[in-house]
Amino acid sequence: MKLLFFILFISLNALADYPSARLNQNVCEEISGQKYRLLPKKDWFCGAVDGQAYGRTVGNKDFYHGVGHWTQVRTEFHWENSVAINFRSIIYSATSSSGYAASNEDYHLGSFRFTYPEKLLGAFVSLRIVDLDRQTVGEGLFIEARESNGGLMLWDWNNVQFRWLQESTGFLVGDDDVSNPEVNFWGRRLGLGTVWFYKELPFQDKRKPYFYTYTNIPYESWNFSAEAGARNNTIAYMGKIAHELLAGGFSLQSILQGRYYPNGFAQGFAGQIENQYVSYDQYNKYYTNSINVFSRSDHAMVSSLVLNLRYEFSHAHRLGLLNEVGMFDYNGNEDDRFYFARMEYNHYPFPLREDYFSIFVTNKLLRDSYNAPPYFESSSSTPLFRTFIYAGIEGNFAF
Repeated sequence: MKLLFFILFISLNALADYPSARLNQNVCEEISGQKYRLLPKKDWFCGAVDGQAYGRTVGNKDFYHGVGHWTQVRTEFHWENSVAINFRSIIYSATSSSGYAASNEDYHLGSFRFTYPEKLLGAFVSLRIVDLDRQTVGEGLFIEARESNGGLMLWDWNNVQFRWLQESTGFLVGDDDVSNPEVNFWGRRLGLGTVWFYKELPFQDKRKPYFYTYTNIPYESWNFSAEAGARNNTIAYMGKIAHELLAGGFSLQSILQGRYYPNGFAQGFAGQIENQYVSYDQYNKYYTNSINVFSRSDHAMVSSLVLNLRYEFSHAHRLGLLNEVGMFDYNGNEDDRFYFARMEYNHYPFPLREDYFSIFVTNKLLRDSYNAPPYFESSSSTPLFRTFIYAGIEGNFAF
């Protein structure tokens, strides 16, 4: 571990980006200042295309190898501020190695949002259904950055927000309906909630609920957050400190966190995790996500440090480095020590656009990336990522 920290600190020179999914909401607001977008915009419609063509030297270690592409097409129809209909289509060819058309796939997600045009019982009320993007419960101690499908209702009154998430695909296992009511105050500076599971287990009772409280306090360029949760007569907790630094062309994002999970806390989930995804959009998830911790055991002390750096010589030339280092200290079992990094050079050839290509080296590789459609679910007892050093080139475009 000391060697990993040493390597980390002597290599500080740059922020890179892992491939990730685009949000399927508020598209018009997101691209409003992006003049390089080429799709037509109307008062009631907008669209955006973001894609990546790549070559990766991973051989047969990964489903996404050789030459391929990953394209996201998003459209939004809206009426005033009350109704929005969003669609996100993913079109991709994982690798040229499978033949001219064998690896071409696509899938489509729809999201529908209704906001009551006036106050209802003194509060602003909105409802979103079907595709909910990624959802986090509290500060992520138990459930963090999980692709979700179902319904989300928000009720905002002054400094109080009531939130009800009804999830239908399963947060930690597949086909497991979940309810998550929560109330938070003063912009999430204090929150309380619970998670209920409904799926019947063979020869067992339903999974026991989760009760939690959290705090999230921003202060200038700092953010302090913590969460404590009770389940199965045990208590888990976490703390996190995040900081962003900007100085000329240099920027630094750091996240220091610690977690503790007692034995029995994730009973019914530990060693049974099912993560539903199409692989390529998972790389920007942190390894400390509970799905990785619980894949082996629920009795663990977790510590990690994230350092994401960037240096811009000019608009055209930029360097980046992502670092994530830490340890899962499993009580009585072998520890999981990890260090993931991505170093890259980005070139932006057009002065007024954000299209660019990257040359990169990384050691972060999806363990279950062969789960191509129709096989979406990961293994139940292994983490999402493993260490494998490889290089690649990416062309990123937006219009």
